[in-house]
Amino acid sequence: MRPEKNFLQILFLAILLITGNCLKGQVKIWEEMLTLPTYEPKPADKNPMFYVPDAYQGAKRVLYPYPLMDNLSSEKSEQEHRAVYLENEYIRLCLLPDIGGRLFYATDKTNDYEIFYRQHVIKPANIGMLGAWISGGIEWCVFHHHRASTYLPVDYRLVENDDGSKTIWFGEIEPRHRMKWSIGLTLHPGKSYIETDVRMFNRTEHTNSILYWANVATHVNDDYQVFFPPSVNQGVYHAKNSFIHWPISDEIYNGKDYTGGIDVSWWKNHPDPISIFAYDLQEDFMGGYDHAKDAGTVHVGNHHVVKGAKLWEWGPGEYGHMWDCEILTDSDGPYAELMVGGFSDNQPDYSWIKPGEMKHLKQYWYPVRNLGGIKNANLDAAVNLAFVSDKFVKIGFNTTSLQDGCRIVLLKENKAIYETQIDLGPDKPFQTEIEVEEGTKPTQLTVRLLDRENRELISYQEKEQEYVSELPEVVSPPRLPEDIEQIEELVMTGQRIMQFHNPGYDPEDYFLEAIQRDPLNALANLHLGNLATKAGKYEDAAGFYRKSIRRITADYTRPRDCEALYRLGVVLKKQKKYDDAVDTLYRATWDQGFYAAAHFELAGISMLMGEYSEALDHLNRSLSMNSLHPEAHALKSAILRQLGDKENAGVSARRARMLDPLDHMAAFELLKEGSISLSEFEALLNQNKENYLELASDYFNFGLFMEASEVVALAVNSKYPSLRSYPSLRSYPILHYYAGWLNEKMGDKNLANSYYASGAAASTDYAFPFRFETLEILEAALQYN
Repeated sequence: MRPEKNFLQILFLAILLITGNCLKGQVKIWEEMLTLPTYEPKPADKNPMFYVPDAYQGAKRVLYPYPLMDNLSSEKSEQEHRAVYLENEYIRLCLLPDIGGRLFYATDKTNDYEIFYRQHVIKPANIGMLGAWISGGIEWCVFHHHRASTYLPVDYRLVENDDGSKTIWFGEIEPRHRMKWSIGLTLHPGKSYIETDVRMFNRTEHTNSILYWANVATHVNDDYQVFFPPSVNQGVYHAKNSFIHWPISDEIYNGKDYTGGIDVSWWKNHPDPISIFAYDLQEDFMGGYDHAKDAGTVHVGNHHVVKGAKLWEWGPGEYGHMWDCEILTDSDGPYAELMVGGFSDNQPDYSWIKPGEMKHLKQYWYPVRNLGGIKNANLDAAVNLAFVSDKFVKIGFNTTSLQDGCRIVLLKENKAIYETQIDLGPDKPFQTEIEVEEGTKPTQLTVRLLDRENRELISYQEKEQEYVSELPEVVSPPRLPEDIEQIEELVMTGQRIMQFHNPGYDPEDYFLEAIQRDPLNALANLHLGNLATKAGKYEDAAGFYRKSIRRITADYTRPRDCEALYRLGVVLKKQKKYDDAVDTLYRATWDQGFYAAAHFELAGISMLMGEYSEALDHLNRSLSMNSLHPEAHALKSAILRQLGDKENAGVSARRARMLDPLDHMAAFELLKEGSISLSEFEALLNQNKENYLELASDYFNFGLFMEASEVVALAVNSKYPSLRSYPSLRSYPILHYYAGWLNEKMGDKNLANSYYASGAAASTDYAFPFRFETLEILEAALQYN
């Protein structure tokens, strides 16, 4: 063979080898239609469903402005669903953007194990807040448990990252609160975990309460076991009204008999539906394991933020079997939910989010196999250590990436009794049984996994735990206002009722009782002002805020907390009393806690006055204290564009998009710059009428009527057909009224009248206006008619 030919063959083989390795480490992302047997609900109720006292998941069941979707169907047909896919060498996952962004399935390619419960049918039941709800995969419960839009389309965007990873971003602006959430699911080259980036944005001027839970479903059977971290020795029910020992119970729990030493970590030991939340989570993991399949699912998250872990199941009893094996699926069997919560450890359990604040957390899920259980887990690996007899222990490791040349060491009281070197990876688990001296106690053993640089990837040593028979005190229902003696307790009770959206009590009753006893009580008046503002009663709200301010500024005192000044300034702005609003908001900026929010509102007033340089100064001051505010960055982009600084306008829009990849204003600014196409912008807004109305409202609230008009024009001239659950953009009357009002504001009365007329002629089906801005627009339309 000639040397040249030999060299070329070697070079060709080398290129093939390199190319193969590169392809092996790639992440793929794409979307395509997925055909599934579907029991499609009948059209939603065309009548608005206003609030009547009712509970859902322990909180108020507020439906409006959503339609009721409880008219389900028993007819099944093959239907196509939009689906988005991510895949690397270990994981293939599928997300359904038109069914709430549900992570529909995720498959471990190394053994075909379904990491989450995989449905092969879309079969909704009347379980959701609006009605239709499906089981399986991961449901994203943002702001409320089983959020209202769990069966409605969400916005989404596919992103390829510089490090080779790829992300599906999806989310929505929630119309009841006008807050926003965006979640990114990422697969990395060479990693077997699913990274989940959760971002919640308070786009409003209010301090709101929120919760977040990922509702993770898994296939279960009699051999399925749930693993809370070893330090968890107590569980608790919803609202913390009943406690139980974990994992071995010997008490009545939520009215059910768990006496006699029942191991409640096993699915089979719960004959009826049950919830158990881990109490006082101290480690960063939880999971479940199918001993029959020798495979399971691990969740990892910073327990200081991802504080909640929960088992929920229908149970193997007759009632539960009817629900999870018959009503909710055709043939996919029973499931359990391994829920995990951020900024929350119970349901209901709400935290606060301030104006302009972004709350952020990360979670990770990955599959494990050939472990026999889970004793510890982190982002690198999972480990199990368990006695199988008096003389033998079983150890097992899974890693989330290839780890060549690892050392596994088993120690007894710091002395190595077993050591081996091995290559590990998601497709190369390790498990073995090791003989130990008879009489060895679990607490004497430590197992460690070290990488080739001798860095510890994970370890586990069982700790002695003292059994505490006494369980924590349960939460008591709130007393009636007149039965509470102390004013501070009275106000705090009302605040908790408001925070938890308690359906059985009215927080206003507690605040009114407080000011009856102490007319200038600062916190009670502040909360009454907030409730009045949310109801659009601005004059009443201003009166309450002024009473609060009288107390905190008595004797010419500079207040320590300027929230009441900030709230009053916002209300004065809504009343278009701009000089008074500016003076009041400036006083709120003296408090660092409201510096960013107050300057953001001041920027809005400056823009309404056409003072763009002044507005830019306010926004820069706001961003100096709250740089994680995408709305402020997007607005800064619009201001810079008005000032002719197109280069920095683009920079600000991209910063907004880095914080919120689904930010609508940032996308529109980039569209005007020419950086994204019209089709990309329209795809992001997802043919959702409320997305267009919200963006238009954002623009005209800052005096940018031309931009608002351009956004609405895109909607009313759209040629796209309607999505499921949405009327078409062209036929929605509120969009036409917005177009009429905006053109009237800009002086084109003929075009305004044309839009008012087309709005009046349009169908009112599913026309559920809810923004206070819309009141002025509808009043203008009434004058035309």
